[in-house]
Amino acid sequence: MVADPHHSIFSFSKLGIPIGATLCFVENPEITCKVASENTDVKHGDQTMKLSTMSRHLSSKPGKETGFYSGLDNWTYEEETLKVRRDKLRDENSEKSSAKKKKIIYILTNPKMPGLVKIGHTINLKQRVRTLSSYTSVPVAFEVKLAGTIQEGKFNENKSGENFLHIAFQDKRVSQNREFFEMSYEQACELLETCIDERVYLDEKEIVHDAEDKQALDRAITKERKQIENFNFDIVKIREGTVLQFHEKDKNGEDIICTVVGRKKVKYKGKEQTLTSAARKVLTMIGKPNTNPRGPYYWHHNGESLVDIRERIESGNDDENDAD
Repeated sequence: MVADPHHSIFSFSKLGIPIGATLCFVENPEITCKVASENTDVKHGDQTMKLSTMSRHLSSKPGKETGFYSGLDNWTYEEETLKVRRDKLRDENSEKSSAKKKKIIYILTNPKMPGLVKIGHTINLKQRVRTLSSYTSVPVAFEVKLAGTIQEGKFNENKSGENFLHIAFQDKRVSQNREFFEMSYEQACELLETCIDERVYLDEKEIVHDAEDKQALDRAITKERKQIENFNFDIVKIREGTVLQFHEKDKNGEDIICTVVGRKKVKYKGKEQTLTSAARKVLTMIGKPNTNPRGPYYWHHNGESLVDIRERIESGNDDENDAD
C-alpha cells in the first residue's frame, strides 16, 4: 500500500473545517460526504474511512491511477478544493511567520529634548510611542521621525537592526543603558533609510492622548522651528562670501556649494534663499526629497556642519578663529 505523504500534515482541524461539514466530490458534486473527525476521517452513507480511501473508492475515471489519492484534489469545501484551501493557509501562515520576524526600528525626537534622538525597536509602533509619551517625566509627546521594518537576521544572526544603529552611533550615545543619542535626527534617519525594508507611518493623532497633549506638542514644535528659523551666520561666526558645501556630492561626484550672502541668506544656483530652501532643492535633485529639512544640518564649512559649529560655540568649546 502506498503511504499518503499528506497524512502527517493534513487534517480537517488544520484546514479549519469542522466535524459535520459537507464535502463535495469533484467528479460528481452530487456525491457528498461528512467530516467525521478532526483528522482525515469522513462518512459517506454508512461507511466511515480515510478521505484518501474514500477518493479511491468513488473515483470512476477510466485509466486513472488507483494506487494513490491524497483526497485533497478530489473534494471541495465552500466551493474550493481542499488542496487550494491548504495552499492558501500555508501562504498565510508563511506571511505571518515572516511578519513576526520583522521588528519595527524607530527614530524619535522630542521638542523639549533638543539635540537628542531615541533609537529603539518594537512590534507595535503606536503602542510604544504612546507609552513613552505618557510618562509624567516626559514634558510633551515624542515625534516619529522615521520608522520601518527590518528582517531579523538581515545583518547577521547576532545583530538586530537596532543594534546595528546603536553600534554605528556608539560614540554619540548618552548612556549605555539608555537609547538616547546626542546627534541630529537627520543623521540617524539617513542610515536607517539604507536598512529598512518597508516604512511604517504613524499619524500625530495616534500618539497624543488628548487635546491638551496635542496643544503642548504643537507649542513645543513651533518653538523648536522658530529656533531653527532664528539661525544666522553671525552665531557661527561665518562671514558673507564664505562658500558652504552640501554634506553629499552630486551624482557626478562633484561638490554642491552655495555662498553666504547675508546674515540668513545664501546664494544657490544664482538665487538668494534660506539654507533650508537650498537644502530642500538639493535633496530633491539627488533623489532624497524632504519637505521640511533643517538647513543648517545639511550645509558644512571646513568639513563641519553648521549645527555642530553652533553647538561647539554655544557650549564654550570654540577654540578656533572666526571663519575666513
